[in-house]
Amino acid sequence: MAELLRSFFETNQIVFFFLYGQVFFVVGLAIASQSRQHSRLALSRSLPFLAIFGIANGLAQWGHAFIPIQATYLPATLVAALRFAQVSLLTLSFAALMRFGLQLMTPEPVPQALATSLPIGLLAAWEVTLVGSWLLHIAPDHVLLTDWEVFSRYLLAGPSAIVAALGLHRHIQQEIKPLNLPRIEHFLHMASLSLAALALLNGLIVPDASFVPANVLNYSLLERTVGVPIQVFLSIFGVILAYSVIRA
Repeated sequence: MAELLRSFFETNQIVFFFLYGQVFFVVGLAIASQSRQHSRLALSRSLPFLAIFGIANGLAQWGHAFIPIQATYLPATLVAALRFAQVSLLTLSFAALMRFGLQLMTPEPVPQALATSLPIGLLAAWEVTLVGSWLLHIAPDHVLLTDWEVFSRYLLAGPSAIVAALGLHRHIQQEIKPLNLPRIEHFLHMASLSLAALALLNGLIVPDASFVPANVLNYSLLERTVGVPIQVFLSIFGVILAYSVIRA
């Protein structure tokens, strides 16, 4: 069964990457539209950052579908630039997710200044080291970009989703429980659990790379084990996240 599933997803890889990007792009647009609505919940002021996460992540995933097509007629330098933009958008989405979680933790236990500067600082450090490594030609472009995508997942993806899940949990305990709104509390707990699942998947299971632990715990291991690419699970939890936040 695992082999049959793997064959199906390999055959329809381009279509699936497009649908996967569509899920997160629509998630971002839907949450952005909700953030424009009037709400007494403090959560509504943090939703634009969650919307940026969805839109930027969706655009990055579309790169897997469209960049290989463009590579057939564009010069290699432009293809590398598109891949650079794709990985940068992905990292931006993780930084926005961290900002969402930290916003929910202000003013205590996280000061507003730290909530703003930490994700921006991590994103800037990642971009500067990537550009510097590219200028120094420390590795071929495709290896360099894959390695830095893995670094962004370890540095930002996993931690940002954990911070977002903890921030949402804190919001539930301090803002929702005193209002005695069990339905809203239920949906936000669902959103918090989906963020925790995204942290586990994005921060631990990464693209194949030559260094530990990415050379062991990676996409290939998951596909060999269950026959289903990680994007299927990410899409499911992305839909759950959007549904639960919008319902709340």
